Formats: sequence, structure tokens, C-alpha cells
Amino acid sequence: MKSFKPRRLIVVCVLVAIASCFSACKKDSNFKPDITGTWNHDTKLTGNIQREAYLFNSDSTVLFTRAILDTTGKLLGYNYKLTGKFHFDGTTMNLYQLITYEDLDVTPLAYTTLQALVPQQAVTMQSFTVKFNSTYTTFNIIYPPCPPNANCIILSPLYVRQ
Repeated sequence: MKSFKPRRLIVVCVLVAIASCFSACKKDSNFKPDITGTWNHDTKLTGNIQREAYLFNSDSTVLFTRAILDTTGKLLGYNYKLTGKFHFDGTTMNLYQLITYEDLDVTPLAYTTLQALVPQQAVTMQSFTVKFNSTYTTFNIIYPPCPPNANCIILSPLYVRQ
């Protein structure tokens, strides 16, 4: 009879461990990463840096800018701006009610302020997949379609939380 109680205790412990594992998995499936804040992607150009920045606000508005900086980080000018709204479900980003502003001047970097950019016909909607790293401090944008057997993460820019 004494050997029966330790077995029962072991069985109960195993059942409790299994139950807690399943409840933890269920909580993880409801996790939605927080995308609000500023996310930058820098590309080195000859003598300059091109910075793309997304600003996702808690009121579901979005601002995207593309600026040219010198190698010290000093702003030289803007060449693109996009404003609108966003919906993010944890993996898919939908941008809508978009207005774009572009540098239509043939002189590079003629506009040093966002207000000088010329508004263009609004884009109706953009949709893409967001793939975070394990600590949710960076993400890649994956635009559809991604061909079968292709690694579209390698081809997409990496945005870093600021």
C-alpha cells in the first residue's frame, strides 16, 4: 500500500504539468505584438544614408517618411511621405486612407521640410506581412506574393524599434 501513494503522486504531478503546458500554449496564441512607436530602416548610399521610418500611433494613424541624411546623421532632405491609418492583427498590416507626398523637383533634396512635399493621388490600401524577431525589437516587411520556396525575409528591409 505504501508504494501505491508515491505512484499516485507522480501521476498527479505529471497531469498538472501537462495541464499547465496546454494552458500556457493557449495564452501564447492570443499574443499580439505591440507595433506602436517609431521603426527605422537605414540604407547606405554613396556619401549619404537613406532613412525610411514608420511611426505607428496608438490612435491607428501612421506616418511613413523617407529622408536623406549625411554620414553623421544630419538631415539633408525628404523625398517621400505617406500618411493614413493602419490595422495590425499581429502578423498582417493593412494601411488605408493613404495620402502620399513626393519630391517632384528634379534637384535632389530640394525639400528640407515635409510640408514642402507635393501631395499625390491617394493610394487606396497597402497590405503586407510583418515578421518580428524573437524579442520584437525588429521586423521585416514581406510583400505578397512571395514565390514558393523563396526566402522573402532575406529580401525585405529590416526595421528597428527606436
